[in-house]
Amino acid sequence: GTCLELFEADCDAAGGAFGGIVTDCEPESCASADVHEPSARVAPTLSIFPNPAHTEVTFMIASESSRLGQLRLVDTSGRIAWSCRLEAGPGNRVVTIPVGGDSGPRVPAGVYYALVSIGDAQVAGRLVVNR
Repeated sequence: GTCLELFEADCDAAGGAFGGIVTDCEPESCASADVHEPSARVAPTLSIFPNPAHTEVTFMIASESSRLGQLRLVDTSGRIAWSCRLEAGPGNRVVTIPVGGDSGPRVPAGVYYALVSIGDAQVAGRLVVNR
């Protein structure tokens, strides 16, 4: 029979993205696919509001990855002030934490960096906590 195999060069020539090896054979009408996630990393995006924060802060993380993630709030000396695990799945993840007052962890006033890791991709943002 005749077999057709598509490789990375074929996809590049057609203006597409390579996701693995695809084979289609005739006349047996067999087909096989070895498709995997592309190796290119698409960094997540991070929005922080309000910023500066007084009583609570919301982090909105958008990612195409279906992997688990982590959000860490780190002070300027590198100490982790707060962290949480991000659920798996592509799309938007929203995390709101209290940073002042009596409810939840109190985060001292100052400058922090929000570090998001999802798989191998990372993004960071700056947060100011005021009283």
